[in-house]
Amino acid sequence: MGHPAGGRLLEGKVRGLRSAGVDVLVSAQTDEERVECDLVDEERVVVAAGIQYVCLPIPDRAVPDVRVAVGVVAPLHSLYLGGAHVVFHCWAGVGRSSLLAGLLLGMDGVSPGEAWGLISAARGRVVPDTVEQGEWLAAWWEGRG
Repeated sequence: MGHPAGGRLLEGKVRGLRSAGVDVLVSAQTDEERVECDLVDEERVVVAAGIQYVCLPIPDRAVPDVRVAVGVVAPLHSLYLGGAHVVFHCWAGVGRSSLLAGLLLGMDGVSPGEAWGLISAARGRVVPDTVEQGEWLAAWWEGRG
């Protein structure tokens, strides 16, 4: 998803996420982006709403270190298998968050092409944001195991 509204709107947006059944919120935004979006209190607000907060900062239009990303997403996959609703956000919800969602789906056995199709349909626009992001997920898929 795209980032939630920040500042004075943040608490209401996060309450809405909780009401919609979100159990885990993962931010792929950098510290600078959280400042720009007025999300500096995001972790506090999310946790206060009863949602687990995870931060994996990835620069815009970039890809994370594969070991770091797998280390963060693997425990989320376990929660997902247990029925948790895991939501990823970056700036617009197209590149970095879709990449992490694709990784989660890949851990569940969904191929990169199928994952991109599912996420594109859910987002209402084509993902990923960059060729590098598509190649990153494909390389992880080929090397998993």
